[in-house]
Amino acid sequence: MAEGLAGKVALVTGGSRGIGRGTVEALAEHDVFVVFTYHQASSAGYAREIEGVFRGKNVFGIHADVRDVDKAEEVVARVVRERGGIDILVNNAGIARVKEFDSNDPRAFVRDAQESYATNVLGAIAYTAFTLPHMMKNGGDIFYISSVAEEIARNPEVPAVPFFMEPYSSTKGANAVHAEAMHKWGQVALKGNVRFRVIHPQLVLTDMGKE
Repeated sequence: MAEGLAGKVALVTGGSRGIGRGTVEALAEHDVFVVFTYHQASSAGYAREIEGVFRGKNVFGIHADVRDVDKAEEVVARVVRERGGIDILVNNAGIARVKEFDSNDPRAFVRDAQESYATNVLGAIAYTAFTLPHMMKNGGDIFYISSVAEEIARNPEVPAVPFFMEPYSSTKGANAVHAEAMHKWGQVALKGNVRFRVIHPQLVLTDMGKE
């Protein structure tokens, strides 16, 4: 993918830490203009640090909660307005709720699921929906960061992990299904001009699960 990246415009959600941060840095190193979103207050410092490292290489962050549909539309419109379009969208932003199920507080599980789906699934759908009309004109690539956790959950031959993975694993499964469905639609409706891809990273040590 590195070939021909120079000069392209990328939007990475949740790009101030972990996999998102690595993605931002890798794209910037290939002279891609990168806009990334971040949400947690603790990530603001990381955002400034990344901007400092790549000073002069066109990297900047925007504070945005991916659950906010209006903000998603605003972020995409701003990037398109200022850069003329978006060539690469990386739906990376996500949260991990990995607490054990508490039979004394089942509503906690429901709350975690609501927040997880709003962030991990609907957030990705929103950014895709607002980016897609611009990509339909000039082509592009949309990536969904899923997780090995959803493969573990679905594969009966894989041993269980030593900590609770719901509702995280099911949201990542939803990401994968959405990406695959969009890929099939894109092959027919868009003649493959917009490519949809899903990535299943291994477990990565970040502070995401501590939120």
